[in-house]
Amino acid sequence: MAERTARSLWQQFLTLTEEMKKFIEKDDVDMFFSLASQREKVFQWIEALSADDFRETPEGKALLSELKPLDLAMQQSAKRWLNTARKRSES
Repeated sequence: MAERTARSLWQQFLTLTEEMKKFIEKDDVDMFFSLASQREKVFQWIEALSADDFRETPEGKALLSELKPLDLAMQQSAKRWLNTARKRSES
């Protein structure tokens, strides 16, 4: 298994967030939740790191600034999906 560096874990977290957004927009909830579970595990690994100096590097700051709006957009897509699903079930 590849070394779990802060850089590699944050990159993986970003990639999983991108994929989650794609799959919720495709109405593929099973894949969305599978990716969400994987992303949660990656975040646990990030939190378990003895140090996360990557966040303070220019590359880390750039990744996090890319992640923030993407994460928000993914959450909004998930809320839209949930609202649509609720309306369908009420009909």
